[in-house]
Amino acid sequence: MRDFRSGEVAPFARGWVYLSPESEDGLLVAYQLPQLPDDRGYQLWLVPPDGRISGGLFVVDPEGYGWLKVRAPRALAGYQRIGITIERRGGSPGPTGPRVLRADL
Repeated sequence: MRDFRSGEVAPFARGWVYLSPESEDGLLVAYQLPQLPDDRGYQLWLVPPDGRISGGLFVVDPEGYGWLKVRAPRALAGYQRIGITIERRGGSPGPTGPRVLRADL
């Protein structure tokens, strides 16, 4: 399990990611994230040494809780950290919005 650190955009946000380094799967649980307009959502980024890879999109309920089953293209041990940004609802090919949470792996 890894704890997330919050950023300036959502200073009270918290979260965890549960993962097995040998697996490509993990589970993200986040709370106290701000509600976003209908055209925005949260996008998880896996950060290997050479760029950023989308780990999926999620929204939060009215209380700011959200979760995401993470499916990485390779074992999670191959990533240095993960981050969550605010993006357009369908996601983006790379981070464009503000980072709200981050965790070192």
